[in-house]
Amino acid sequence: MQNFLEIIRDNRAGKLRGIYAVCTAQPLALEAALLQGKQDGTPILVEATANQVNQFGGYTGMTPADFIPFIKGIAKRVGFPVKDLILGGDHLGPVAWSAEPAGVAMDKARGLVAAYVLAGFKKIHLDTSMACAGDDSVLSDEIVAMRAALFALSSIEEELIHPEHCAGLKRVCEQVMLCEPKYWKEYYTSDRERLLRRYSYSDRIRYYWNHPLVADAVDKLLTNLADTTIPLPLLSQYLPRQYAAIRAGELTNHPRELVIHNIMQVTGCYASACWKQQASE
Repeated sequence: MQNFLEIIRDNRAGKLRGIYAVCTAQPLALEAALLQGKQDGTPILVEATANQVNQFGGYTGMTPADFIPFIKGIAKRVGFPVKDLILGGDHLGPVAWSAEPAGVAMDKARGLVAAYVLAGFKKIHLDTSMACAGDDSVLSDEIVAMRAALFALSSIEEELIHPEHCAGLKRVCEQVMLCEPKYWKEYYTSDRERLLRRYSYSDRIRYYWNHPLVADAVDKLLTNLADTTIPLPLLSQYLPRQYAAIRAGELTNHPRELVIHNIMQVTGCYASACWKQQASE
């Protein structure tokens, strides 16, 4: 937390310094973000959102108290110093219960904030801007990069693996989203729903990465491709940046590493904006 306060002081003093927040509970995306911080020697701010993690479990099934050992476990596994891990709660308010009357939703929101503070989260973002039932009405880049890499690997899998043994990640995502439409239905109302479910800027598919069926499909996809060798010409078709990095000797041709590398293209931009400008001051 001291790192965070120093960043605020420097920023207010006019120095080119900031910190980016990684708002995800997906293990691969978190691993990539922590590896970025380890590579740069900088703290990492990880924020759980009210929909992801709340006192009732959220869509990840984790409470704030559950999330702490979860993220610390990933940090320890990749060698990121836990002391440099800053945990925040993002959009803490009635967002997860906006379909309920305001009084009920706000009571739950108060319990949500208390659960985050008691669990040890240090950066608390309060957000009561959304309308609740009876009120007048009023894209996480790293997850997008992860989805792009996983879908690219899914296309590669279709070329290399017999259909009976394919993970079929894109198909599984579509089936789960159709069976459980609550996270996207009110956002996509055009005749292009199928396309939007996969590729829209609002990225509603992010709510499904921790679903057991989707998570199993991701694991099977990575296992299938780890057990074979992806031909470089095929890799260049779907993941050209990773192809170039492999040819330059900067990356190994392993599916998990390919996904993490693609996510770190995004976290690297964040890191450059927040930390690497200091060298030019």
